[in-house]
Amino acid sequence: MAQLRIGVELFLKIVQICYLAVRRRNLDRLFRSRKLESNWPPIPLPSVNTNQLPSQDIDEYVRHYLRLNERMFPFLIRTASLGPKSLTLDFGCGFGTLASAFASSSIQFGDYIGIDSNCKAITFCNDAYSGHEEFRFGCLERPASTNYVTNWGVRSAEQSFLHRKLTAPTMGELSQLVRTRTLDCQFSLSVFTHMWPDDSTEALRVFTSFSSETTRFVNTWLILDNFAAEQVREGKADRALPISVGGIQTYSQLNPLLCTAYPVRLLEEVYTNAGHRILEILYGSWAGRDNGVTYQDLVISEKF
Repeated sequence: MAQLRIGVELFLKIVQICYLAVRRRNLDRLFRSRKLESNWPPIPLPSVNTNQLPSQDIDEYVRHYLRLNERMFPFLIRTASLGPKSLTLDFGCGFGTLASAFASSSIQFGDYIGIDSNCKAITFCNDAYSGHEEFRFGCLERPASTNYVTNWGVRSAEQSFLHRKLTAPTMGELSQLVRTRTLDCQFSLSVFTHMWPDDSTEALRVFTSFSSETTRFVNTWLILDNFAAEQVREGKADRALPISVGGIQTYSQLNPLLCTAYPVRLLEEVYTNAGHRILEILYGSWAGRDNGVTYQDLVISEKF
C-alpha cells in the first residue's frame, strides 16, 4: 500500500510540474510586456521564482510577491524594535520577498542579510541588489540530494527520510555575512515547516551565537497543540496530516519535508535545546485561528 501511495504521489507531482511550467511561461510574457524587470524593489521573473505558485495574472503575481510589506514587515519592526542601525537575518530568504519590504520602505530599518540553500535565488538577489551595501545575501551550498523541493527521484520513503534535509547554516557560513555585528532580529517564513527537529534545533542554536539578550527571533511553524490537533482530526484545518515520521506529522509519504507539523511538546523541546525561551506564540489561520500576520503559527523567542 505504501509503494502504491508513493507511485501515485510521484505521478501527480510530475503532472503538476508540467502544468505549472506552462503557466509560468505565460506569466513571463506578461512580465516582460510590463517591463517589470526594471522594477524597484526587484521582482524575479515568474518562471525563475519557483518559491511562488503561478498566479492568475501578473498583477496578482506582483501583489503576492510583495505581500510581506503589508503585515509581516510592520510586525517585525514592532517586535524587534528595528531602527536605522539594526541588523536582520532572513533565514530562507528565497528570491527576496522580505528584502523587497526593506527596499521599498521610505524609512531606513537597518541592514538586511538573506541566506538560502537555493543558490539560483541568491544569485538573483545579489544581482538585483548590487550597489546597495545595506543588503547582503549568502548561499548555503548543499548537495542536490538534500533538496526536498527538487529531488523527487528517490525509490522509497525510507530514502526520503534519510537523505532529504533542509539543514542548518554553519557558524562559518554565518560569520562571513554577519561579521562582527550582533543580530537584532532573526526571521524565517515557512522554513521550519520543512525541517526535521534536530536540524531546527541546530539552526536556532547557530543563530543564538550571533545574538544578544535583546535579539528577537521570529519564526513560523505549524504547531499541533490540542486545538490544532482536534481541528486536523475533524477536517477543519487547511490540510490533513495523516503520516507520523521522525516526530513530526506530514501529508507526504514520498517527501515528508513538504510539510512538517510539530506537536507542541516537541516544539518546546527544540527551543529549550537550542537555548531559547519562547516569549509568545501567535497561532495562525491554518488550523482555525488568526494572528493577523500570517496563516502559519508565529513563535517569538529570545536566548536564555
